[in-house]
Amino acid sequence: MDDGAAPIKPAGASEHSSSVAEENVFSSSASHDNSQKAELAETISALRRELEAQVKARDELLSDSSKMSVEQARLATNEHIDRLHRYNDIKDAGQVLFGKLAELQGKTVKEVYEEYGVDLAD
Repeated sequence: MDDGAAPIKPAGASEHSSSVAEENVFSSSASHDNSQKAELAETISALRRELEAQVKARDELLSDSSKMSVEQARLATNEHIDRLHRYNDIKDAGQVLFGKLAELQGKTVKEVYEEYGVDLAD
């Protein structure tokens, strides 16, 4: 709502000092914006360099893996499967032992796991 009244100015303020103050606020704001833009530009540049390095590393890994023959890949997979079988056998034996220990002590398996600091998910 504009009632035609002039804005109230502090005592001793002139038209010139008001416009200078507004100009300083805007130039300060512009300076801050330029600073933020420079920071963002540097961040973007750093991220692009990092992306290029990651792409290069990925490409090197892909080219190395393509050098592996099908037979080598099959052997590596079979070795991994054998290790998983051994791990599962050892884990099963451990669970049997925890079960027997719990039975002898009259506790639940959960209580024995907690007593030995073993997570139930292990």
